[in-house]
Amino acid sequence: YIFLDGNKLSLTSINAIRNTILKKYKSGIPFADLANQYTMDHSKDGDLDWFAEGMMIKQFETSVKNHKLNDIFTIDLEKEKWYYVTLKTFDDKEVEELTILKIRSNPQNEK
Repeated sequence: YIFLDGNKLSLTSINAIRNTILKKYKSGIPFADLANQYTMDHSKDGDLDWFAEGMMIKQFETSVKNHKLNDIFTIDLEKEKWYYVTLKTFDDKEVEELTILKIRSNPQNEK
Protein backbone atom coordinates (compact mmCIF):
# COMPACT_ATOMS: atom_id res chain seq x y z
CA TYR A 1 0.00 0.00 0.00
CA ILE A 2 0.89 3.65 -0.35
CA PHE A 3 -0.42 5.79 2.50
CA LEU A 4 -1.40 9.42 1.99
CA ASP A 5 -2.17 11.48 5.08
CA GLY A 6 -5.27 13.66 4.85
CA ASN A 7 -4.15 15.53 7.95
CA LYS A 8 -1.22 16.92 5.93
CA LEU A 9 -2.61 17.08 2.38
CA SER A 10 -5.89 18.27 0.91
CA LEU A 11 -8.14 15.69 -0.74
CA THR A 12 -7.50 17.43 -4.08
CA SER A 13 -3.75 16.93 -3.64
CA ILE A 14 -4.23 13.32 -2.53
CA ASN A 15 -6.35 12.52 -5.59
CA ALA A 16 -3.79 14.15 -7.89
CA ILE A 17 -0.99 12.09 -6.31
CA ARG A 18 -3.05 8.90 -6.54
CA ASN A 19 -3.75 9.54 -10.23
CA THR A 20 -0.02 10.03 -10.81
CA ILE A 21 0.78 6.81 -8.94
CA LEU A 22 -1.78 4.81 -10.95
CA LYS A 23 -0.49 6.19 -14.27
CA LYS A 24 3.13 5.44 -13.35
CA TYR A 25 2.24 1.92 -12.21
CA LYS A 26 0.33 1.23 -15.44
CA SER A 27 3.34 2.50 -17.41
CA GLY A 28 5.51 -0.16 -15.81
CA ILE A 29 7.08 1.44 -12.75
CA PRO A 30 7.25 -1.16 -9.94
CA PHE A 31 4.82 -0.62 -7.09
CA ALA A 32 7.63 -0.89 -4.51
CA ASP A 33 9.44 2.04 -6.16
CA LEU A 34 6.25 4.11 -6.11
CA ALA A 35 5.61 3.20 -2.47
CA ASN A 36 9.10 4.27 -1.47
CA GLN A 37 8.65 7.55 -3.34
CA TYR A 38 5.13 8.52 -2.25
CA THR A 39 4.09 6.84 0.99
CA MET A 40 3.75 9.09 4.02
CA ASP A 41 4.56 6.40 6.56
CA HIS A 42 7.52 4.13 7.11
CA SER A 43 6.32 1.10 5.15
CA LYS A 44 9.33 -0.19 3.20
CA ASP A 45 8.32 -1.00 -0.37
CA GLY A 46 4.64 -0.70 0.64
CA ASP A 47 4.66 -4.30 1.89
CA LEU A 48 1.93 -4.87 4.47
CA ASP A 49 2.58 -8.62 4.50
CA TRP A 50 -0.16 -11.04 5.55
CA PHE A 51 -2.72 -9.86 8.04
CA ALA A 52 -5.38 -11.81 9.87
CA GLU A 53 -9.01 -10.80 10.03
CA GLY A 54 -9.55 -8.19 12.73
CA MET A 55 -6.01 -6.78 12.56
CA MET A 56 -6.98 -3.84 10.33
CA ILE A 57 -9.83 -1.36 10.29
CA LYS A 58 -12.88 -3.22 8.97
CA GLN A 59 -13.36 -0.94 5.96
CA PHE A 60 -9.74 -1.54 4.89
CA GLU A 61 -10.09 -5.33 5.27
CA THR A 62 -13.38 -5.40 3.37
CA SER A 63 -11.95 -3.39 0.50
CA VAL A 64 -8.95 -5.72 0.20
CA LYS A 65 -11.20 -8.81 0.32
CA ASN A 66 -13.41 -7.39 -2.45
CA HIS A 67 -10.50 -7.25 -4.90
CA LYS A 68 -8.66 -9.91 -6.85
CA LEU A 69 -4.98 -10.77 -6.96
CA ASN A 70 -2.96 -8.04 -8.77
CA ASP A 71 -5.77 -5.46 -8.58
CA ILE A 72 -4.59 -1.93 -7.87
CA PHE A 73 -7.21 0.22 -6.14
CA THR A 74 -7.79 3.09 -3.74
CA ILE A 75 -9.15 2.98 -0.21
CA ASP A 76 -10.51 6.04 1.58
CA LEU A 77 -10.85 6.00 5.37
CA GLU A 78 -12.32 9.48 5.56
CA LYS A 79 -13.02 9.50 9.30
CA GLU A 80 -9.30 8.95 10.02
CA LYS A 81 -8.22 11.02 6.97
CA TRP A 82 -6.21 8.04 5.71
CA TYR A 83 -6.05 7.48 1.96
CA TYR A 84 -4.39 4.57 0.19
CA VAL A 85 -3.35 3.18 -3.15
CA THR A 86 -3.28 -0.58 -2.66
CA LEU A 87 -1.94 -3.44 -4.77
CA LYS A 88 -3.28 -6.86 -3.82
CA THR A 89 -0.36 -9.27 -4.11
CA PHE A 90 -1.79 -12.31 -2.31
CA ASP A 91 -4.96 -14.35 -2.68
CA ASP A 92 -7.17 -14.54 0.38
CA LYS A 93 -6.51 -17.64 2.40
CA GLU A 94 -8.78 -19.28 4.96
CA VAL A 95 -6.77 -19.96 8.09
CA GLU A 96 -8.02 -22.29 10.76
CA GLU A 97 -6.78 -21.89 14.28
CA LEU A 98 -6.32 -24.96 16.43
CA THR A 99 -5.77 -25.13 20.14
CA ILE A 100 -4.04 -28.25 21.39
CA LEU A 101 -4.24 -29.21 25.02
CA LYS A 102 -1.93 -31.65 26.66
CA ILE A 103 -3.35 -33.56 29.60
CA ARG A 104 -0.79 -34.52 32.15
CA SER A 105 -1.31 -37.23 34.64
CA ASN A 106 -0.33 -36.35 38.18
CA PRO A 107 0.04 -39.65 40.07
CA GLN A 108 0.07 -37.95 43.48
CA ASN A 109 -3.45 -36.58 43.06
CA GLU A 110 -5.02 -39.62 41.41
CA LYS A 111 -7.84 -41.39 43.21
